[in-house]
Amino acid sequence: VATLTEYRQTGAATAFIEALLPEMASRGHVISSLYAFKESYYRKFGYETCGWRWKISCPQSRFPRPSVTLPVRQIAPEDVEALDGAYLPFIAARSGSCVRSLADWKHRLGKKTPMIYAVGDPVEGYFWGSMEQFWGDLTIGEMAWGTKRGYESLLGVMAGMGSNQSRIIWNEPPDSPFLASYLDQGASFEVARPTMFRVLDVPGALRGLKTAQAGSFSIEVHDALMPQNAGPWRVVFSPEGVHVEATDSADFAMDIRHFSQAYMGQPSLDDLARQGVVTIANVAGFDSATRLLTPLPVVCMEFF
Repeated sequence: VATLTEYRQTGAATAFIEALLPEMASRGHVISSLYAFKESYYRKFGYETCGWRWKISCPQSRFPRPSVTLPVRQIAPEDVEALDGAYLPFIAARSGSCVRSLADWKHRLGKKTPMIYAVGDPVEGYFWGSMEQFWGDLTIGEMAWGTKRGYESLLGVMAGMGSNQSRIIWNEPPDSPFLASYLDQGASFEVARPTMFRVLDVPGALRGLKTAQAGSFSIEVHDALMPQNAGPWRVVFSPEGVHVEATDSADFAMDIRHFSQAYMGQPSLDDLARQGVVTIANVAGFDSATRLLTPLPVVCMEFF
């Protein structure tokens, strides 16, 4: 999506996005996400950075070699839906990704189908990748796992696959197991493809949450472009559901950008309070909100 050169600096893109926000909300969408060409541009529309991939580059000599405890097989493109065995639990543990249909899977694989490898039967982890020459780079395009042993087996397969390469390059979500357990001298991490999110319908988004906790709080959200999101809203939640209604006062207040982050889970509501972007009038109410707006790593597995 881009503005034609002859129409730039005319306000066309601003008018388009400001009209698009209520249009998306009217069609039932409660949240919007994007990859920004420049994050500062989209902040004025209520979007905020939330989630990324770690792009990890590790010399082959420093790459870990855990045991491959699961069966390994190559997956044919027509059998790509079998990867849901790892993909679905992977995205369920994180915010920011969507359930894929067969058409979505085919779109994600691209025009030139990569080599797809899976571990486990049913699948507990998978990756696809490419390498062009001896002592070059083994580049992994996508990697996901549903279990710890699935992740470890993937590393073992990658180590063998990269034995005649100089580096192995791959992506992991913000809660990277490699960073937590396998980091070694020579490996480098780069924040790659950060995403931005924006809640379009505050009460609708809150009602869509699931929780095993119970509690209540009231919140006010400052949203210059969509004032219907302001509230204040009284939120009562339990395992049976989340009830939201208008009220007269708020336990705490924040703007739509930071609410969108707290809703997705990264930075968490506690993190944002420490950063001074949450105005707290009632600590008990704020503490109750942290039981609903819980921390979660955010990663978008799609490219668009």
